[in-house]
Amino acid sequence: MRRLAWLAVLLVLPSGCGGGRVDAPLPTFTGPVVSDDAAAADPAMYVEGTLQVHRGCLVVALDHDDDGQVVRAMLRLPADAGAEIAWSDDGLRYHDRTYRPGSRLLFRATVSDASDVQGVPEVCRDLGLEMAVSAEPSARNLSLDPSARVIGVGDQLRVPVAELSNGGMDAAMRSDLAVVGERCLGVEGPGTDTLLIWPFGTTVSYDPDPVVLMPDGTTYAVGDRLDLGGGYIEEDDGGEEPAPIAQLPAECQGLERFLVSPF
Repeated sequence: MRRLAWLAVLLVLPSGCGGGRVDAPLPTFTGPVVSDDAAAADPAMYVEGTLQVHRGCLVVALDHDDDGQVVRAMLRLPADAGAEIAWSDDGLRYHDRTYRPGSRLLFRATVSDASDVQGVPEVCRDLGLEMAVSAEPSARNLSLDPSARVIGVGDQLRVPVAELSNGGMDAAMRSDLAVVGERCLGVEGPGTDTLLIWPFGTTVSYDPDPVVLMPDGTTYAVGDRLDLGGGYIEEDDGGEEPAPIAQLPAECQGLERFLVSPF
């Protein structure tokens, strides 16, 4: 998992080229589609920025690059993900969420050369953007929370998810996914069970039993054999035990913890 300091542009029709106004309907793209070379060079990563309107095109702008300059790139949203892409009520509608100018965006995407993108309206092509950002089909929420959190409420099993990270450990976890501490997901051990802390971008569906969806599209349900990398979280440099995880049931706090690698 890599984090990219680029920004994104959602292309609009040439008629939507006036000031801060965006005209409907928005063209949709069956992306992400990039050249084989670009796909090999630029695997999926996280991009973030601020949604803006720029010369009739929706722009997601990062604050600055290393030279203090604003960076821009074209954004494609995958119409094949079952989402209706529209501009309504002065905001972008995508997977039943609204993103207005000024919204902070953080989502998983692939990055390619803008010249590889087909069907770009001329008004947006004329912006001279060199990069294109294509949201992954699994990116249903374009403004993820970069902090750690715990998924699950009520009687649902809890699944802790780590904050956004650029690195990960490389120990192997080969065991079956199980219920640990009676209220969480992890792996059973001969001594102490282990709580799994999943990488940033992991989601969970409850129907009613939990199915964990990792950012790379891999899914795990209770009883499935795990094939994960990562490492155990033990004492910190001062010899202190790991701090309690907010919103995690007390039954799961004392378990060993394995941080699943994002790679």
